[in-house]
Amino acid sequence: PLLRQLLADAPGAPFVLGWVPMILSTVRLAISARHRPEVLRMLRVLMGHATARAGCAGFSLVQDVANPEALTICDRWVSREDLDEHIRSAEYRLLLAVIDLSVTPPDISFDDLEHIGGLDTVHAVRAPQQTIPEEA
Repeated sequence: PLLRQLLADAPGAPFVLGWVPMILSTVRLAISARHRPEVLRMLRVLMGHATARAGCAGFSLVQDVANPEALTICDRWVSREDLDEHIRSAEYRLLLAVIDLSVTPPDISFDDLEHIGGLDTVHAVRAPQQTIPEEA
């Protein structure tokens, strides 16, 4: 269902085997324990708005198990235009406010994604190499 929606939202977009090229937005930061409850509330609101937008293919928030202050926010967009609209939105100010609360300089990146495989790649890489027996 999600793939069908993505294809409907991006008619004519090139894809291979059901893959739609996407843009990944990643923000890595560190939030003190004192600000974490407030930040998580803000990010839940942002997640709700982002995932309701046309072109949003996913939104996740990850806390590092080794460093509870470290958070990674990832959202995926079908097109650059969709990402730009999100960045210009009023709700994006919530993310900017969260970034201001980071105790370390944030690491922010926007990356074009190209699908290179899935579980099939794992199987292919881990499969025993076939050897050709030498002729006697």
